[in-house]
Amino acid sequence: IEHHPGNLQLDTVRMRARRVVESGGEPFMLLGYSAFWAAGAGFEALSAGSFVRIHRHRGQAVNTFLIPKRLADWDSYVCELMRGAGREVAGWIVWDSPDSTGPMAFPAEKFAPFLRSADQWRRVYCPDKPLLIGGLARNTAVPYLRELAKYGGLDAVTGVNVRLDVGRLSPEDAGVVSYIRELRAVLATRAGDLQSP
Repeated sequence: IEHHPGNLQLDTVRMRARRVVESGGEPFMLLGYSAFWAAGAGFEALSAGSFVRIHRHRGQAVNTFLIPKRLADWDSYVCELMRGAGREVAGWIVWDSPDSTGPMAFPAEKFAPFLRSADQWRRVYCPDKPLLIGGLARNTAVPYLRELAKYGGLDAVTGVNVRLDVGRLSPEDAGVVSYIRELRAVLATRAGDLQSP
């Protein structure tokens, strides 16, 4: 939705949010990944003064599943989205699977400043909307959140989305209740409760 630096297509976000509301849903906006020009080959071209937007077909995502190189680019993106569409969405989900080990991974020490930036603008433009970390995996969420807490990242979010895939097990057999207790305890941890890294 940001094809060139500062050229944010907010009408796309608003239109999609309205469609979700009209269908009886609650539109949560995913804040994540990088504009083509903010990471990878696009960022290198932008830095060299030779950036040209490439046209893509639907579903092509080369160089967009990357972490933006500059926090300032993320900060501008989040500010404009929340200012322009914050009243139209039900909430915000930051990233998807930051606790993964693959290309979607976002190391906790790098993720925390991005979360603080998002929270700063959420508080200004849409303080009543939740800010969630998206798509955490059951096996890695708790250790990742503990690490994120060391850098103050949990101070910036209102909750998390965890994929609790238990297969064919019942919630009791899968230990869902005890897991949720452990998850809530970690989420209650704030940076001041831990020793700084």
